[in-house]
Amino acid sequence: MQSGSRSVSTYRIGGGAVSMFLLSMCMALAAVFSRDYLFVSLLIMLSMAALAFTGQRFDGIAKVGRYSILLAAFVFLLHLFSHRGQVIFHVWIFAATIEGARAGLLYGLKLLSFTFSGYLIFAAVDPFDLIYPLERIARHLGPLGRHLAAAAMAFYLAMRFIPELIERGRLTAMAMRSRGVDHKGGLRQKARFSLFLIAPLFAGAIKKASLIALALDIKGYGTRLYRARFRPMRLNPAGAAILALAVSVLIGGFLTA
Repeated sequence: MQSGSRSVSTYRIGGGAVSMFLLSMCMALAAVFSRDYLFVSLLIMLSMAALAFTGQRFDGIAKVGRYSILLAAFVFLLHLFSHRGQVIFHVWIFAATIEGARAGLLYGLKLLSFTFSGYLIFAAVDPFDLIYPLERIARHLGPLGRHLAAAAMAFYLAMRFIPELIERGRLTAMAMRSRGVDHKGGLRQKARFSLFLIAPLFAGAIKKASLIALALDIKGYGTRLYRARFRPMRLNPAGAAILALAVSVLIGGFLTA
């Protein structure tokens, strides 16, 4: 951030965070529009290659694939028995059709593509690196930009506060266990424990957020005054190549629709 002539680096800007985010979104949109089995399969392989390129371990990618394949199989079965057409076989009163198998395969592949694209955002994109472009754009939007800048700052503070909120929840749970209230047992006992945990946790979070907002206003970092600045965004060659790939993927999705 910058205040006056001084600048304080609050986080290290990742070189390709924005580009990777746009690539993930373009792959998801391309999977939505495309009706070509081969193209959607290529999107899945591209997502897996991007995950490997960002340093994700193979076992982590395989775990995501294992759970998503189960969902894709469920989607395939739903479509298999819910479409009219040439019947392949019967299961009781349900008829499996060739048209249903084709639709199930397509939408199962789409689901796999969505899963890996979403995991790419989760694994390779730092949320903090997505805030500063939003704040930079907000400067040129007039009155609307003030609300956008305020939203960017609020999101930034919320992300910074999440680790402390998790730690507060852990300590609260430990304190409640020492008083005989635990999450073990049946469903009713777990629900009771959750209700007892939520109240102090969110009360403390709201109080902490109010104090942070008040401290920022006192120090002159209110976003309405545009005194809180993020560092400018710079596009490197790798980011430009990823953006070009994202545009190509999106165009391919439209062409195969």
